[in-house]
Amino acid sequence: MEQGWFLVYMVALFALFYFVAIRPQMKAQKAHKELVSSLKVSNKVVTAGGLHGTLTFVGEETVMMEISEGVNIEVTKTAIIKKAD
Repeated sequence: MEQGWFLVYMVALFALFYFVAIRPQMKAQKAHKELVSSLKVSNKVVTAGGLHGTLTFVGEETVMMEISEGVNIEVTKTAIIKKAD
């Protein structure tokens, strides 16, 4: 009978772990993927490093971002964490 309870506890523990850790992470990854795919020129964005700027070019894997007047940098799309506008 003790083995039956052990199995119930393990299933409950896995379910708790799924709803507390795995599912929210999957939702966050999906939201970030949607954000990256929706990037367009003239969007104001913030990178993971804290840089704020305006997109001047959007490519397959990278974007050009103007961080100051006349100062453009190339950034990997996945480094963008949010739109600032």
